Amino acid sequence: MSNLARIDQAPSAAVATRPGIEFSREQLDLIKAQCAKDTSDNEFLLFTEVCRQRGLNPLTGQIYAIVRNDKNAPNGKRMVIQLGIDGLRAIAERSGEYAGQTAVEWCGPDGAWRDIWLSKEPPAAARVGVRRKGYPDATYGVALWDEYAPMRDEWANGKKTGGQALEPMWKQRPAGQLAKCAEALALRKAF
Repeated sequence: MSNLARIDQAPSAAVATRPGIEFSREQLDLIKAQCAKDTSDNEFLLFTEVCRQRGLNPLTGQIYAIVRNDKNAPNGKRMVIQLGIDGLRAIAERSGEYAGQTAVEWCGPDGAWRDIWLSKEPPAAARVGVRRKGYPDATYGVALWDEYAPMRDEWANGKKTGGQALEPMWKQRPAGQLAKCAEALALRKAF
């Protein structure tokens, strides 16, 4: 019997829950089809259990099941569970200790921090501080462009060209994407 068949036998109103949220059988089917489509049955069970334990909803982009190529995995693929920025924000807010954050700052190769990024070139870094009640200083996350900007292989006529290009969202919104990474780092450190 597959693991998904065991899920089908569970009461539909209590399959994966947290206070105030429950995943129905239909929602689980939707999560499997749209948010975790490349996962195995066991990976899907693990993913939904992490969602339940963390109180995060994949249907709202709070948490993701990402299947990546991994030459060391038995089937050449492995699932990675990744929290989205909305999930990190929800965890911080639910703690009751979240006290806001600083404004985003960016810097270029000169190392000077700015409160707005107007250059056509991507920033070299972004930083955000997250405040937690009871702590005098903000906890900062600093994201460096060279460490976070995702590059993908370029293809032409079904073949790799040998070149690389930025992921589309990073090309369109480089400062915003880097700021989101800095915020995520700060939220992880603080909470």
